[in-house]
Amino acid sequence: MPKNDFTVLLDKREGTEVEGVSVGDAILRGKPFYMPGSTGLADSIDAVVNAGLIHVPTFGLIAGRAYADKEEEAWQHWHDSKAERITALDEKGILGEKGVVYVIDIQNGGLFVWNTDRIREAVKGGSLVNGAIQLNQEEINPLLDAIKGKDYDRLKQIIHGIDVVFAGNYGEFVDASKAPDFLRGMNASYVVVRTAEEARKLGSGLKDISSQRKNPELIIPSGGEEALKRMLDRAQEFGWKQFGAWNDGYQRHNLGRVACLDDSNDGVYCGISLNASGRSVGVAPVALEVFYKKE
Repeated sequence: MPKNDFTVLLDKREGTEVEGVSVGDAILRGKPFYMPGSTGLADSIDAVVNAGLIHVPTFGLIAGRAYADKEEEAWQHWHDSKAERITALDEKGILGEKGVVYVIDIQNGGLFVWNTDRIREAVKGGSLVNGAIQLNQEEINPLLDAIKGKDYDRLKQIIHGIDVVFAGNYGEFVDASKAPDFLRGMNASYVVVRTAEEARKLGSGLKDISSQRKNPELIIPSGGEEALKRMLDRAQEFGWKQFGAWNDGYQRHNLGRVACLDDSNDGVYCGISLNASGRSVGVAPVALEVFYKKE
């Protein structure tokens, strides 16, 4: 197991002054686990779990970048997150018309990100499709049903989430994420649905930072517009003009990928193949409890 220290900045509380007493900054960090090879993603997730840590979602990785320097681990390396982006065929018309394909972002959970045996078997067995896991309609339908009914208890079981706080379309998500306590630390899970047709219009790649501030493919994994703003403000401070948001084009249905936050200004990757090296980040449960403890 790698001997990396807790080096990835995940969150920071600025110092405050209470009745004339200065209280210093509180910093939350995660531990990266780099694993090479075609099963590196599964291996790095296993390493997080075996170390007794919690696999960090994308919004946790993004939050820390607002405070991290350009040379810090948070910006210098890519990190695989506990998050998925899947394309889903609505065969029965559960969410609307029959046959519509949706893009579904799942943060802090997923249909397979927790199941490293499934990822490893798909890689070794050569069953990846365009580098993604082929999902079954039988597992897509219950997910769509739970989203339709906003059945958060059922969603928690389906996506193996911790505390499901939202499930709905992108417009609803933008409104919901404006609440100060939307994410409730790093225990929150949420699910956001868009049609593949509208998602394809966004394209894929590096774009001017000004245009990326309203890009759903960055806003969703950030946990809302304000969180993305803080990260992109930091990127501009470094002198960068562009920032990335990558996808696989959403041309095939019922495929799933693990979300990755790439290094420097390459941004959020949801088009990368699953048969690649992994670098997942784990955070100590006790650190989360102390950092987000309510006074």
